[in-house]
Amino acid sequence: MRRKPQDDANNLDSLLDALTNVVGILIIMLVVALLGMSEAVKRITQARELDERVKVDHLLDKEKELEALKELLKQLEPDWRDMEPEVPMNKVRLEQLTKQLEALRDKVTAEAEKKEYDVPKLKDEATEKEAEQKKLAEDLEKAIKRLEELRALLDKTPIPETPPAEIVRIPNPRDVDSSFRKVVFHVANNRILEEEHERYREKIERNIAAFERRFRPAPETEEETGGYDFDKFKDLIDRSKYGDRNVDIKLKIYTSRIYMDCYMTENAGDDIDSMDRPNSLYKRKIYSMKREGKQYGRYVVYPNSFAEYVKARNIADNIGIPAGWQVDTNTKDRNWSIYVPVKLKFNKAKPKPKPKSEGGGNKPAPKPKPKPQKKPERAPLRDTLVD
Repeated sequence: MRRKPQDDANNLDSLLDALTNVVGILIIMLVVALLGMSEAVKRITQARELDERVKVDHLLDKEKELEALKELLKQLEPDWRDMEPEVPMNKVRLEQLTKQLEALRDKVTAEAEKKEYDVPKLKDEATEKEAEQKKLAEDLEKAIKRLEELRALLDKTPIPETPPAEIVRIPNPRDVDSSFRKVVFHVANNRILEEEHERYREKIERNIAAFERRFRPAPETEEETGGYDFDKFKDLIDRSKYGDRNVDIKLKIYTSRIYMDCYMTENAGDDIDSMDRPNSLYKRKIYSMKREGKQYGRYVVYPNSFAEYVKARNIADNIGIPAGWQVDTNTKDRNWSIYVPVKLKFNKAKPKPKPKSEGGGNKPAPKPKPKPQKKPERAPLRDTLVD
């Protein structure tokens, strides 16, 4: 085996020194690269912030330009309106002047050949005409340019929304078809309520039938006609309550008839706000009239409730119910009255026979009593339909 020379130890030291130098250089380069990367990151971050700042400034500048354009549009719009009608006139005038100038040149040339003219004066006139023509051409060019600018600004200006047109229907009064059934609504004290008869009349008719079953008529005697006791009848009828939350009813009881005077309560029916609700009494009745068909509404309007009538009438018109109206002229407190006939015979005393005269002669017939004057009736309501 060969021996290694003693110089090998020195060679390894040299190699170790070289490797150490290389590693040091690499570490230095790595540090420099890291420093460069951090600077690059900072520069990128700063560039982004600067870019965002530039964008914001750019947007602000554009908004200022937009405001300036809008202001310029407001200033130029009156001028444009004044100048726009003059543009066609200026064009026509320019053409006329051009033709006149050419005709003048031809005339001057033709006459110059025949006669001697003041040539300098003619040249001055021609120069003035050319100057006037040039000025008109410049004015026309400016007007056209201004018109184009205004049109461009108008194209950028947003068009305002036009509100929807309001349809107004003109009334057309006409007579009611005889096949239509009338439904009356009372519009009073800022409320609206349907005039009902059948429901209230049926209740009092049931009480009359109950009285007839419960009591028996008295037999006829020499002093009395026989029949039912009117005091008991009146007591039984008065004992029941016929009104409800919408109507107060007061009775006027006679031997042959009963009057039910109906008065609307404070909370009767619907007011101007509630009548448009789907479940309101008024709207349910209007829809019922529409389903059944051949019905029309008649509105008895009190002077203090015209706004409620207008709202109710609009609802009826939208649903398609024909209607008519009239201001109420009733001077009494009641809103309406219901007539109920009474077909019972009541017991009462028979009239006493007249005594005969002593002389046996006939007495002159008594003068007939004057008939009482009829009370003025309520003004008749003429039913009308409005298309």
